[in-house]
Amino acid sequence: MTNLLQYLKECQDRIGEIIIDQGFIDFRNEHKEKFRAGGRDDRQRLMDADCLITEYMLLKNGFVKQPENKKHDFIKDDDKVDTKIISSLYFNVPEDKVTWYMNNIRSGNLTHFAFYKFMVRPGAPLKVGDKVLIRLDEVRDAEYVMNKLRPSKGDGYYYIVQSNVVH
Repeated sequence: MTNLLQYLKECQDRIGEIIIDQGFIDFRNEHKEKFRAGGRDDRQRLMDADCLITEYMLLKNGFVKQPENKKHDFIKDDDKVDTKIISSLYFNVPEDKVTWYMNNIRSGNLTHFAFYKFMVRPGAPLKVGDKVLIRLDEVRDAEYVMNKLRPSKGDGYYYIVQSNVVH
């Protein structure tokens, strides 16, 4: 895992500030349907889909391989990684997603989570020309994350993201 963490940190350093291009907008719009509506309007769903910027930049720059299926976001060597941009200290997992993740882990389709944060969270859906900075906080074995889930006061569970990277 340390090698994957170090590698993704080096990738992040090489990418630096991200200037949103039309390619990302097309990628986001194509994939936004995988974000459940859950009472959110289209604007909010687009903002949630902006978290795809991490996998888009890693794939666009050729740092990682395309995913084999929707159970992970990219492949690096033997690692099948799901990226998450979180807005707080917590990775929240709805009840039904616990089973989804566990099945993906057991089938070998998910090995790690990579947790990122926007340095400044955008206040609107990203558009061409916007600039964003993203910070990698933690890369963790997926099974470890699932074993460390704690019950939420609401629906589901949460994992406390550690910051393993010195900033």
